[in-house]
Amino acid sequence: MKMIRNAPRCTLLSGAVAALLASPLAALSAEARDGNWYVKPTIGYTTLSSSSFDRTGFPAQDGSGRGEFDSGYMAGIGLGYRYGNGWSAELAWEYRSNDVDQVSFSDGSVISDGDFASNIIYLNGYYIFKRESSWRPYVGAGFGYIQELDIDINSPASNTSFSGDGEVALQAMAGVEFDLGERWRLQGEARYVTATGNDLDVEGDGGRRITDIDYDGFILGVNLAFDF
Repeated sequence: MKMIRNAPRCTLLSGAVAALLASPLAALSAEARDGNWYVKPTIGYTTLSSSSFDRTGFPAQDGSGRGEFDSGYMAGIGLGYRYGNGWSAELAWEYRSNDVDQVSFSDGSVISDGDFASNIIYLNGYYIFKRESSWRPYVGAGFGYIQELDIDINSPASNTSFSGDGEVALQAMAGVEFDLGERWRLQGEARYVTATGNDLDVEGDGGRRITDIDYDGFILGVNLAFDF
């Protein structure tokens, strides 16, 4: 009978012990989920600002010019780490392409066909707010190395491709992420990217070039992050 009378007390004691053990384990589990690696593919819609430039190495055609560009697309992938305190760091690669609306030159010629594209590798940093919520706003900034910047200008008479690399790009971003599951996160993001004063040589002919052309614009992207 004593064992029967003591059973509720034993049950309460065991429950209290289980609760005390569960609390730190739950906290440890949450911390482990916050501090993790992730991979993040991304796609987006992009605009590119118009830019003036100089042109050299063209016989009787040196001078200035101006390029105007249509909207385009971007795609990329990033590998990052979340530190569990709202901060994360990421290495990302991105391809971006915008069609040429028109390129006009100081000699009066106008070309309305081509594209302006880039391959850029970024080191990004992010800070995420309201980490306890399923909806979380975030901000970030990135430093980029231009692997290739390429503008193709196509006319009925010729197709000319200018390219360069090694310049620096900077970007700032803001967005909101939402948990799709324990490991999946969906992000909507706006970004401003700038890379100024680029020099691009005619491919296969370094004597002709476009100088001091800017590469600035906005991106509206969708990212799908997988935590592991």
